[in-house]
This record gives sequence, structure tokens and C-alpha cells, in this order.
Amino acid sequence: MGRRNKYVKDYETRIKEGGDGEEVVYTGKYYRMNVSDEKRKKVGISYLAIQVAYVVAFLLMGMLDTDGSRKVYIVLPYMFLFLPIYYGLLGTLKLLRAKSEMVFAEYDQSILRIKKSTTGMMILSLAVAVGEVFYLVSNKITSLNSLEYKFLMGTLFFVVISFLFLQLQSKYECVEVSK
Repeated sequence: MGRRNKYVKDYETRIKEGGDGEEVVYTGKYYRMNVSDEKRKKVGISYLAIQVAYVVAFLLMGMLDTDGSRKVYIVLPYMFLFLPIYYGLLGTLKLLRAKSEMVFAEYDQSILRIKKSTTGMMILSLAVAVGEVFYLVSNKITSLNSLEYKFLMGTLFFVVISFLFLQLQSKYECVEVSK
């Protein structure tokens, strides 16, 4: 069984007038952000700044080399955090290149991908934070100057920024438009 394109239902093959050949026509829904085109570009740039902050924070946290980062219950969710960061960045770049009226594939690969990635980042960051707190408590680490607490602060930064980013995304919802 081959891989099926999930957007195929949004297209229709029609016979050209005169009967010579076929053409593929988009018949699906169109989406538009509920802001002007100028504001949409500014929103895309702010989304890109947030995504770059995620990448920088992820790399800085990885360079801390804490003892807790050798524990599987901390390192696994942290490693998988790379995936939503990557897909969120891809979605943001797609949003910056998208036209004002998007077909479903563009909407799915930009707006919906960014929302799903942000939610994934928040969930994985919470998992890392819970693992880090468990490590701190089980090893009785109380010094707030330790690298473990800096790592925990970086993880909580991810949680807070992801939550705030989801709130920002809900402010700029896409609406379905008719053509």
C-alpha cells in the first residue's frame, strides 16, 4: 500500500474545454489570517523571532552538561524537544512565504504545524522539568547556583514561552474564506 497524499481530496481533475487533456483544479477551502497583509508579515517575523529564541535556548541548555542530563528520564524528552522546534521553524518559514489566501495544504503546513509544534514543545518541556525536579529532590541538590537549577530554569523558560506563544497564536486565528 503506497503513501496517499492527504490533500488529494482538495483537488479535482477536470477535462479541458474542447476535450484535449485534463487539468487539476483546487476545490478545497481557502484560509486567511484575520489581519492585514502588512500585519501578517509582522506576525510572521515575530513568530520567527520566537522560533529562533527556542533554538538558541535549546542549544544553550544542551551545553550546560549537567549530571541530570545523563538520566534517561531527562535526556529523552530533551532530545525529542528538537523535533517540535524543527517543525515549528519549518511552519514559520512556510507562513512567511505563504500568500494572503492559503489553500488547506499551506494552512496545514504553516498555521496548524506551528500550533502543534508549540503544544509539543510545551508538553516535552514539562516532561523535562518534572524529570529535573525529580532528580533535584532525589539527589538533595539545594544550591540554587548549581547547573541543575539553571537547566531547570531553561526548561521552565520553554514552558512559559510555549504557553505565551500559544496565546499569541490564538490572537491571530485563520478564518475560512470563500472564493
